[in-house]
Amino acid sequence: MKVGILLKILSANHLPLKQGTAVALGNFDGVHIGHKKLMDELVFYAKMHGLFSCVYTFSHTPANILSGKIVSPRLTPDREKEKIIAEMRVDGLYKEDFAAVWHLSPEEFVRDILKEKFKSRHLVVGFNFSFGKDGSGTAQTLTELAQKYGMTVSIIPPVIYGDVLVSSSYIRRLVEKGDMESAALYLGRPLFIDMPVVEGRKIGHQIGVPTINQNFPEENVIPRKGVYACTCDIDGEPYIGISNIGVRPTVTGHFEGPVVCETHIFNYVGILYGRNVKVSFYKHLRDEMKFSSTMELKCTILRDMDAVRDYFNLYY
Repeated sequence: MKVGILLKILSANHLPLKQGTAVALGNFDGVHIGHKKLMDELVFYAKMHGLFSCVYTFSHTPANILSGKIVSPRLTPDREKEKIIAEMRVDGLYKEDFAAVWHLSPEEFVRDILKEKFKSRHLVVGFNFSFGKDGSGTAQTLTELAQKYGMTVSIIPPVIYGDVLVSSSYIRRLVEKGDMESAALYLGRPLFIDMPVVEGRKIGHQIGVPTINQNFPEENVIPRKGVYACTCDIDGEPYIGISNIGVRPTVTGHFEGPVVCETHIFNYVGILYGRNVKVSFYKHLRDEMKFSSTMELKCTILRDMDAVRDYFNLYY
């Protein structure tokens, strides 16, 4: 399978690889600006030495697998991660089943996986990289083992933006607070979902403000409930939108239940059920509210739409 033009999605059927590789290792949740430093080094080194550049990551978050519950919700589901990595001009992506390798010692992992299966000649990791059973291997361990098995290693130092050490966990906290503008600085782009449109209760249609409904992927981080200025990408065409992330208390009668993203797309007419729409979140405008009537809900939405126009500097 290929994503876009360049990125080849590798599976166990492709292993062992037949050519030398440069491999970046990590969870890469969010594929943020710190991760981009790793990808840039990976692609540059591979091109300079005629190697196949490959990202080695996991199909599920290791911390969630080890704990048996979601302790580290994802910023970026697999499909979105593939697209972002493809844009970085990486040749291949391999998503490992963490349960298949967690028991390996650091040396077994380097020898049996990186050397034998991936024909690795160069490795790229972050300064805080850990691997092997119980996370016992460090970046320094990797450097020593790589030398033993004929590989070299690039260790990427921490990326500081302003006075913040960029990390997935820090960005995750920003998203949960609804601070999408700060999160976008560290991600290198606005946080987005790109999910199928599902059937809703059509309350928006009834009050003259039709919306699309999308469910958040399992394990995904959920932004702070409320209303957001957003953009929507439909078949490559950009639109301005307004999203409500929450449980729709005016409709359901309470503030509990599955979280849904409802988005009104400005100046769009069409049926989108079953189609993927990319919704990017730019600014949290207000928290979710419960209204006494659908008319009060409509009036508030119209005011929110004016706030979105002001945010994007649109006047129409």
